[in-house]
Amino acid sequence: MKKKKPFGAWAGCLLAAALFTSGCIRLVPLKPEDGPSAAEAICEGVYADPTEEGTETAQFLYAGGLLLCEADDEFAAYFAEEIIPDDPAQLLNPADGIPDIPVTVRRFSSFSMAGEYWSEGERYRILLTEDAILFLSTDGGEDYTRTRSAEASPERTIDEAQSAMESRFGPAAFPEGITGKWTDEREDRLLLIREDGGFLFVLREEDHPPRVFTGACRIGDDGRLCCLTGRTGWAGMPFEGEFSWELTGGALILSSDEADDPILGARDAVFTPGDFAVYGALREGGD
Repeated sequence: MKKKKPFGAWAGCLLAAALFTSGCIRLVPLKPEDGPSAAEAICEGVYADPTEEGTETAQFLYAGGLLLCEADDEFAAYFAEEIIPDDPAQLLNPADGIPDIPVTVRRFSSFSMAGEYWSEGERYRILLTEDAILFLSTDGGEDYTRTRSAEASPERTIDEAQSAMESRFGPAAFPEGITGKWTDEREDRLLLIREDGGFLFVLREEDHPPRVFTGACRIGDDGRLCCLTGRTGWAGMPFEGEFSWELTGGALILSSDEADDPILGARDAVFTPGDFAVYGALREGGD
């Protein structure tokens, strides 16, 4: 794993002197009128920081309690971080005045370890500021920062997927009842189908990195649900899916021709209407 940009000797001073200004980070509390939750504030915008290998660009995604960060170094690695808070409820508290959040960070990438976690994880306290997120190690690792950047371009976008699907199938148009937020009984799968064709699917598997796919979907000429997505941590590799579907008894059933579908993780998935927060996944038009 490549090294992160360390805070160096002044890391402790940043915490102790929150009213001081350093070269690139202003430790000023978030304004009360801003009013977002911690998860919403974290997922707002694009982050860019210098490293030994160039500039590392990062974006965050939150879906139903799952917080991920995608990081892309212009000359080196591409990877994702799963950020697991000790108390998940802290991410839904107002960001203004929130205390440090103890977390475990687990990294993974399609380029290494066959897509599995690199390690058991590293321990940090994260501190939200107006301009950045500080990751302060509590187990002897290196501190690092993610700094908001007005100039950095977002790497994760569904624009291309939407354009491709519209060229193939036309504007989004769905049968009544299929759009909205869906979960399975165990809530290890989340599904969001927006009326504009935005698509988000999450599968959480014990001891494995989560499968998170964002992109666009349409109903094909044969009536099947077709999607074009990218998987978080997989460097923009496209994943296509085609599913037969059925609405019955208030449930949405998706079925694949593959026994272990690359997206669903099974041949069939049964969903019921759900309600979960989503930030940073489908920026175009909001989440």
